[in-house]
Amino acid sequence: MKKEKKIVQINGIPVMAEKENVRNGKAALTVFAGSTGFCGGDRRAGGRTYVSLENAGATDMIVNLVKDKNGNGTGFEIAASGDAELMSIAYVLAAMSEMLINTMTAGEEE
Repeated sequence: MKKEKKIVQINGIPVMAEKENVRNGKAALTVFAGSTGFCGGDRRAGGRTYVSLENAGATDMIVNLVKDKNGNGTGFEIAASGDAELMSIAYVLAAMSEMLINTMTAGEEE
C-alpha cells in the first residue's frame, strides 16, 4: 500500500511528510512526519523537521500550547482519557520517531 505524502514549507524549504494511521479499539490518530535530514547548520542553514498529530476518530485528546511568562510558545502538552488513548498515543509517538529517524542517514547522527 502506498503511503500518503504531503509537502509542507518550513521557512521556504519544502519538507516531504509521510502519513501514518494508528488505530486501537475505537481510538484513532493520524501522524504526518518528515524531515530534510541533516543539512549542516543551525535554524537558518540546517535541516527542517515537521510533525503533525491529528485526532482521526473517537480519541479523547486535549492539546495545549505551553507558554512562558511573556506569552511566547515554548512547547505543547497532550492529555488524553481512556485505555485505548494510552496505547494510541504511545504507538503514534513511536511511529513518529521511526519516521523521523528514517530521514537521517548513517553517520550523520553523531
